[in-house]
Amino acid sequence: MPAFISQTSSQVSLTDIKLECESGYVSGQNSEYSSPSSSTTLPQVSLTKAHINHLNNMLEDMHPMDILRFCKVMFPNLYQSTAFGLTGLATMDMLSKIQREHPNSPTVDLIFLDTLYHFKETYDLVDRVKERYPNVPVHIFKPDGVNTTEEFEDMYGKEMWNTASEMYDWIAKVEPLQRAYDELKVAAVLNGRRRSQGAARGSIPIIEVDDERGVVKINPLATWSFKQVNNYIKENNVPYNALLDQGYKSIGDWHSTAPVKEGEDERAGRWKGQDKTECGIHNKKSRYAEFVAMMERKQQEEKLAAALEKVALPTDFASSPPAFIERKKNILEQLAIPDTEYTDASPKGSVDEGIRDLIDEINQQSGFVTTSSCAGRVSVFLEGRRVAETEGEDERVAGVGGKGAGGAWLFVSHDPVPDKGDGRTDWSSLFGLQESTEAQERTGEVKERRLIHFKFEAMILHVLTASPEHAQLLLRCGLQAGFRESGALNIIPNAKDAATPMVAIRTMGLAFESLIGQQVDGHRQRIVSPEYLQTLVQIANERFVENKKRIERFQNAFRHAVSAPAPRKGSVLRACERKPS
Repeated sequence: MPAFISQTSSQVSLTDIKLECESGYVSGQNSEYSSPSSSTTLPQVSLTKAHINHLNNMLEDMHPMDILRFCKVMFPNLYQSTAFGLTGLATMDMLSKIQREHPNSPTVDLIFLDTLYHFKETYDLVDRVKERYPNVPVHIFKPDGVNTTEEFEDMYGKEMWNTASEMYDWIAKVEPLQRAYDELKVAAVLNGRRRSQGAARGSIPIIEVDDERGVVKINPLATWSFKQVNNYIKENNVPYNALLDQGYKSIGDWHSTAPVKEGEDERAGRWKGQDKTECGIHNKKSRYAEFVAMMERKQQEEKLAAALEKVALPTDFASSPPAFIERKKNILEQLAIPDTEYTDASPKGSVDEGIRDLIDEINQQSGFVTTSSCAGRVSVFLEGRRVAETEGEDERVAGVGGKGAGGAWLFVSHDPVPDKGDGRTDWSSLFGLQESTEAQERTGEVKERRLIHFKFEAMILHVLTASPEHAQLLLRCGLQAGFRESGALNIIPNAKDAATPMVAIRTMGLAFESLIGQQVDGHRQRIVSPEYLQTLVQIANERFVENKKRIERFQNAFRHAVSAPAPRKGSVLRACERKPS
């Protein structure tokens, strides 16, 4: 059983011992995808910081072969993580020689992260390495849930390294490596980083602690140069990547690797032209911490999927209750009226053009009918009276938010507001604040002041459904499309009628509101600058773009959901999942 090594060299049982990280405790295993914590149960390898410093001082001048011999004795569950670069290949060959010295000792297995985007030459090299070192197991880890490039791109879209580079790193490299550590119970890992590679690697120690991932990391060739490594490869006839003969020195994915020119740094061909030198697996905090948060969200979504599966729709919907059928008939008759004759409760008084197709598509499906809608709007609103015109008329005073009692829309648009961006637009006039000069000149007692609000609101859609199952389908699609505040009412049937839930598809995340003016004794004035009004318009127009994307995602999700067969186990959300943009 491994001993806990303290600064005083005393030996202590590992059972249920806990130490603060600052004491120098080194984790060999953490709980799955757990975030870093101040203390945890001691794992297989525990060292103080002082002892790590001592080891680094002792190992600094040792030959890599001797460092590897020491590591094989010192660290249980020792693995080598490699992308089959020159340093990793040299390490591998040295380990094979050490293995021959002690043939009965455990081998150091390899961990290879197959991102699915390696060069063909890299995959060929993997096969040659297996032939050369047949007794060394190679554990291959791919992005979770996929085995081919086609499957990866079906799930995440094409060229994800360009559209979402950090997410690509998490999915293709960081998560598979952490999964490897967890599944193999890795306590210590050898890797191929060297100081001569520069940048963040310029001062790496031989032994370091990755307390986020819960392993000891060893850089056995940290002190070697590229020339020393290359000479070792040639002198020992170690198989290497054919791309090295074509000007490459550091080789990763084909889409982010280029040959280097004479005199350039060894890793100059990695992520050329980008402000980036690492893929994430060697970074501290930033990407891994964000990855942990992403995994937590993924787990929450899986729990939601499991809950939704309990109310998954059957292949065929149950027949709609008579009361629902009658109400849908009346609503559709009203919607069939020409726009010039149709009115509803919105300021526009009709169905917005931006969601007419969506509403038609919903209403064509059995079990659904829209009752009210707004495609999203930007508006300027004069709140109602705060003081009754005559004593005793409290009901004519505006409530919370200024609604009622003479409140009025000064401007409403369900489309982006035209903005030439040249500063010449008369926003005061456009938003009904044209009386600002007269209002500013007024003096004396103010009898009434009413505020004027600039608002942006995203799409809101109310849909009457024939059953809780219909409502559940609609909610799933709304939530997955980004309408996070969607909800339902009347999901429990009353004594005589079946439940016909009313679903609201909505989001508050895009909405915003700002005071821009006031009406003083009947005269309006703006209280912000024209430049501020233009900024509000620009923000609102940006929100219109995102609102349109969410509407399209919702429409696609609904279309797929109502045409799909009954969900299989583990795929309840598939019909409503967001496609890569």
